[in-house]
Amino acid sequence: MDRETPIIIEDKPTKAHANYLYDYTERNLHLAYLVNAMGKAEIYDSLSQCNRCGYCANVCPTYILEKNELVSARGRNQIIKMMVEGRIKSKEQSSFSLFTCLLCGACASACYAGVPTNEHVLEARRSIKNYSENPVLKISIRLLLKAPGFFALLLKIAILLKKLGFSSLVSRIGIFHILGVPQMAEAESALRRLPLKFLSEYLAKDKEISVTSDVRWLYFTSCGPNFIYPEVGLATVNVLKRFLGRGASLRNVCCGLMAYNYGKMEDARKFARKNIEIFEEISSRAPDAKIVVDCSSCASFLKNYPRLFHDENWRKRAENFSGNVLDILQALPVDTICSVQSGETDKFAPVTYHDSCRACHGQNIRKEPREILKKVLGKNFLEMPESDWCCGGAGVYFFTQEEMSKKILLRKIKNVSAIHAKTVVAGSTSCLIQLEKGLAKYYPSAQVMHYSVFLNKIFNKC
Repeated sequence: MDRETPIIIEDKPTKAHANYLYDYTERNLHLAYLVNAMGKAEIYDSLSQCNRCGYCANVCPTYILEKNELVSARGRNQIIKMMVEGRIKSKEQSSFSLFTCLLCGACASACYAGVPTNEHVLEARRSIKNYSENPVLKISIRLLLKAPGFFALLLKIAILLKKLGFSSLVSRIGIFHILGVPQMAEAESALRRLPLKFLSEYLAKDKEISVTSDVRWLYFTSCGPNFIYPEVGLATVNVLKRFLGRGASLRNVCCGLMAYNYGKMEDARKFARKNIEIFEEISSRAPDAKIVVDCSSCASFLKNYPRLFHDENWRKRAENFSGNVLDILQALPVDTICSVQSGETDKFAPVTYHDSCRACHGQNIRKEPREILKKVLGKNFLEMPESDWCCGGAGVYFFTQEEMSKKILLRKIKNVSAIHAKTVVAGSTSCLIQLEKGLAKYYPSAQVMHYSVFLNKIFNKC
């Protein structure tokens, strides 16, 4: 479905208050409720709370770039509402509108009612036939759930093949297209450096992070730091040890965000249940420990576990779990951080901060990392224009919507170059991948660094 294909709309809803987006038998594939500034609501009521005022249009990256109502937040809400009403008969007709959405949540932050357009879009995507049937996706989720060790082994083999040059050969001869996943070719080329030793292996050997009654933090191993950026997790653990004292590794499974985003809702619940049970067992021995996460996408999702569950018992357990989750961006109180002499930070300066969407929009984390960075850097910290403008990474958006992603990325790079930044600090794995790629190509005088890695480098010199 491209932008030129017209959407066929019926004059009137087929039946008042009916839900034609999905029927009752598909209920478990969708959220029990959505949340906005006015509380909880089912899908149709939540969509109806959008009054098309247009505040979202001022912050929606796709609308700002395209000036097309089909890719605005309010436009998407109206299309999905018509899908629920049965006025759009073919759901696939709406694919252009639905799949160009970044799910960044900027619209919800700007909306006085907090209408969760990003969640509406996900609900609509889940109703589209074959959306969650990608074979690579299904196998990956199954292995992460039932055989994470085997998944890690297969990933190591793939990384080794990449390092030997075979994965790019596979891409060039079109194997990814034959398998029906052409996007994997772009993903393979975007990941420039991949480790053969994963973060979980390093953590397993760290004798300083074992569970005792006095641990104050539990490190949640996200898939990005585990499989792509182990240095991020190691830096996070070092910083937590330094400023928060004793802690332990949660030894968790995947948070379930991939399953959630790609329509595998029951699998997302299975991931959530496993992590909740792991935490409950540890918290019975270490009741004061908080879960700390160093990927903002995962942290935001973990904080929203309760919405996954229709069952009241599991929802309450999820609320307890989520209430104990902290993003690393908010986990370090500013009064625990010592200042650093400017000479120690000059080589990184000017330093700026990129608000990942799942930090600022998903968790409302804005001031905490800035307070610490300003305290550490002083005059060497500069604010970036449009710091909360999405970088265009958005999970796998950068290779499923390549053209749009590039436009969004270029605007971010222009803002970095406008202040002549030398270091961009970020808190999400997908942002690291996207900004690393974009800076290397368009502004190589700057580098991107994870928040934990930056702090660890600074304080290792103290």
